[in-house]
Amino acid sequence: MDEKRIFEGFYITDRRYISLTQAVTGDAIEKMSVTENVTLIPKRTYRKQPVLHLMGRCVPTSVEKEVTFPLPNGCTQNADVFTFACNASLSCNAIGVSFDCGSERVRTEVTFFGERWTRIVLELAALALPQPPGSVTLHFYSTKDASPVAEEILLDEMYFGSILDFSFRKGKSLSFLQTEGRLTKQEKGLLWQFSAGQALRFPALDKPEYSVMNMLFSVKESFAITASAMSPMTFGLRFCTDLAPEVWYELPCYIDQTLCCRTVSVQSLSLPEDAKLYQLELVAKEEGELLLLSVTGEQEQDFLLDEDAVQYMQKPSVAVQNPYGFYVDEYTVDVRVFGASGNGFDDDTQAVIRAIRHVSGHGGGRVVLKDGRFRVTHVPLCSDIELHIAPSAILLQSDRPEDYPYPIVCGHDSPYLDVSWAHNFLVSNLPMLYGNNVHNVRITGGGKIRMYDGGNEERLAGFPYFPKHCVSVFHVVPIAFVNSCNVEISDITVNRANSYHVQLTTTRNVFINGCRFFDVRCLSADGIGLGSCKNVLIANTLIVTNDDCVTFSANYADAREGLWYTIPEGEDNSVRNIEVAHCYLNSGYGGGGKAIAFIPWGRCAENQEYQQIDGIYVHDCVLNGGHSVGTWCDTPQHGKQPFDNSETDDYSPVKNVRIFNNDYRAEVTLLTVLATDLHSDAGLYSAPCVVNGDFAFYLANWNAVGKASVENGVCRLVDAEISQGLQLSAGRHTLLCRAEGEGYLLIGKEAFPFAAHGEEVSFAVCLQASAFVQIGVRAKGELRIYEIKSVSEK
Repeated sequence: MDEKRIFEGFYITDRRYISLTQAVTGDAIEKMSVTENVTLIPKRTYRKQPVLHLMGRCVPTSVEKEVTFPLPNGCTQNADVFTFACNASLSCNAIGVSFDCGSERVRTEVTFFGERWTRIVLELAALALPQPPGSVTLHFYSTKDASPVAEEILLDEMYFGSILDFSFRKGKSLSFLQTEGRLTKQEKGLLWQFSAGQALRFPALDKPEYSVMNMLFSVKESFAITASAMSPMTFGLRFCTDLAPEVWYELPCYIDQTLCCRTVSVQSLSLPEDAKLYQLELVAKEEGELLLLSVTGEQEQDFLLDEDAVQYMQKPSVAVQNPYGFYVDEYTVDVRVFGASGNGFDDDTQAVIRAIRHVSGHGGGRVVLKDGRFRVTHVPLCSDIELHIAPSAILLQSDRPEDYPYPIVCGHDSPYLDVSWAHNFLVSNLPMLYGNNVHNVRITGGGKIRMYDGGNEERLAGFPYFPKHCVSVFHVVPIAFVNSCNVEISDITVNRANSYHVQLTTTRNVFINGCRFFDVRCLSADGIGLGSCKNVLIANTLIVTNDDCVTFSANYADAREGLWYTIPEGEDNSVRNIEVAHCYLNSGYGGGGKAIAFIPWGRCAENQEYQQIDGIYVHDCVLNGGHSVGTWCDTPQHGKQPFDNSETDDYSPVKNVRIFNNDYRAEVTLLTVLATDLHSDAGLYSAPCVVNGDFAFYLANWNAVGKASVENGVCRLVDAEISQGLQLSAGRHTLLCRAEGEGYLLIGKEAFPFAAHGEEVSFAVCLQASAFVQIGVRAKGELRIYEIKSVSEK
């Protein structure tokens, strides 16, 4: 069923509005009124017409707050959809919609995001109503919390309607389009046969708030027409706006015999910012015929409102070599040879896959996309290939559910998983470019990957606006690698992401250089995610997003894994040897993320030594946003449940971090994380005391040289040394060690020899000022250590 999706590619016309003033409320509703005084957000998107305002009684949120609307006879006849706009307090996350069909009641459930206007659309054919309903009832409730809450609900624009599909894939296009020529339905679209001067008219668009065709011209600045003509010819595209329906504009549109997407820019017309399309027609200049596949609003311009980021992009890159270089054969193929059209309309997925498999089977080489817009869904990558997206090419995420090789799930989060951040791009949908257990793979070329952003014409991507249109979007990760080795992503732009831009899991030897990720269209649009990755260099890369820019994630037992990535149990899942250099990272667009984010969520693993964030070097970057450096340090899958992000000690180890010579434009903090061997010029310091001194977490937080191991909570050294760097305050500090054998206690440059038989030995040092001090133990022969701890006195 499509009930959870806003129908964005078409307009709902032939509307039969339902009177909201005839509503009958249930016992859980305390007050009902019609008002223009809107208190729920976002206020600025509200048009100030009266709406129905309901105040719910203070009852548990699981108690349904019902409102019933009588339906006039014939309102559902020949209707395709039932739809309404709603806005409710944050506690509400679900709506039941039930139709009273005589002796039978048909009910369906939809997910809902509170505190913003959302358009709910139900396709009547999927509901299979046994007879025309006499009334419809809305049931507002929450599935998450049973505490008493006084719900506030706003309702507007409730109607039954028919579909006018601007991509002509469904609905009654022939019924509503007006033409002076002959219009017939074809397999792909509409065939229009015309004489000179004749026009194909789209209907007047009434109450256009929720129609994508009624785009804000300030954002969707072009019309995109996908068509082919019998012979090359120029048409006139005429339109007017709702602000001045008597003023018509005309722009030329050239269409040739090759099926392709043509954009007609309206930027030069200097239209008012809040102008919306009101009437549209295509005028023929000569006799002929046109196969018309789609007419949509198009945003050609990519938005980068951060002036510093614009300047960063204009600067020359710092010369950086791939430290994990690998060879790919020079054999080259063009995807068009394998059937790709590049016209922006046809699904080129299988053609791209055929080209990749051919090149990999040949022994490796380059697959080239150039001179076109290539629409794809899910492309598995193979080893020993370079996917070269040329500057003249755009790799487009398909906006058609029927193109996908699996049942696509719309919306931001899965309604079926009751876990934190069950994003559909992790648990339901597959990545666009996906490498699983591959090696020697490059994605290069200077071209662009553009994700599906239909419907978000107001670009409200952050809190609290992100779900406004996101219920209709196919959230998909643009680039993902799992359990792979030798990966390069260079000189690639990713725009309008509705998910993480690049997600790497259990992948090693990665080089990301000269990439640009910006103009995000949904929350959780993290830049680069490194989950259990090792040996990664990120350089000369710009990320402007509304969530974390670069994340170091030591996850374990993640309830969301399984669809396309896994974290192997009992293996080394550390994030290790990561360098981020010469980058511009701004996590502040519409959100409050972290430019550099530490996510130590491996606490539930048995061996914490395998869950460390270890060896991070961040330098010569601009770090902006909610935090320049920050952390999410409460493991969702461990400790207090249900998770509420309140635990201060529920994180896995962090060590060997260097953060220097950056432009810190926001707060820098690791909150309660006690990291060892941390060096920074930004106010971050190592732990003030020994961490994991009882070896409960094996050798986590310790750096070992030589043969060192832990068994049953006892550390065994054989001619070896363990140490960790601490930030000690001014005063007296005593290092105590309970051990068996001979060795040395180490504090800074001092080495105190000892011989112990299970008792505690100690060594003290006085510091005149706070200082970074390396502490540890060196064995002489074999040494067994039961515990190391430090005691500080001011």
